[in-house]
Amino acid sequence: LVVSFMVALFLMIAYGQIGLPPKAPELMIDDKPITLTQTSVSDLLKEGFDIYIRENDSFSNDYDEALSSGKIKKYQADKSIFIKKGFHRDSNAVSYAPYLLGKDGLILGSIALYGDETKETALEDCKIIQFKLDEDRIKAAKSKAISYKLDGVDLLTRIEEGTMRTTFGDKLWLLPPSKPIDESQLHYGIQWTSGSDHLFWNQYFSYIHFDESNMMTSFDLSTEIGRDDHKK
Repeated sequence: LVVSFMVALFLMIAYGQIGLPPKAPELMIDDKPITLTQTSVSDLLKEGFDIYIRENDSFSNDYDEALSSGKIKKYQADKSIFIKKGFHRDSNAVSYAPYLLGKDGLILGSIALYGDETKETALEDCKIIQFKLDEDRIKAAKSKAISYKLDGVDLLTRIEEGTMRTTFGDKLWLLPPSKPIDESQLHYGIQWTSGSDHLFWNQYFSYIHFDESNMMTSFDLSTEIGRDDHKK
């Protein structure tokens, strides 16, 4: 009994310090779930998605032209591409991102991938660690009736503050001011974190930007992997 009590006390103190692991947010694209650090490229391919690779330093918002010219190529899922070791989120705009997610010939947004900390990993075996949308891809999705949802919130309808507060609660750390000066202040920041500051558990972050009509203009969902030492 004494030993059991001491173990329970230790666990209580430990969890009090580092917190419980946050539940990963669920991103739904066209009613297909994507969970960062869990969903792999292979999972997406099985669900009917495609991966596109952009040539180095090429820029294009005209994806039809980029596909026809070879600036962007559909990955053939033949394990011919390997992702370099280490954890690397993508700081590029969607129009410059090297890896793109698509379906039925439509580019849906950009993704960042993680395989292993110490060795290169075949693209198919990598996990999704980031997904980004820009205004161009949002318009394209609407034209094809593609849906995007974050923890059940429909991202392609009006983004209402009440819905955001109800859905995300204290995870909603950044809100627009009551009297914004311009659209640069119209955004929400959401974080799924614990007291460990990603030393033990994965953490997740999302930024949603919108216009004066409360319609989303850009979206970013990313993660920080627990026990990751990529900054060392």
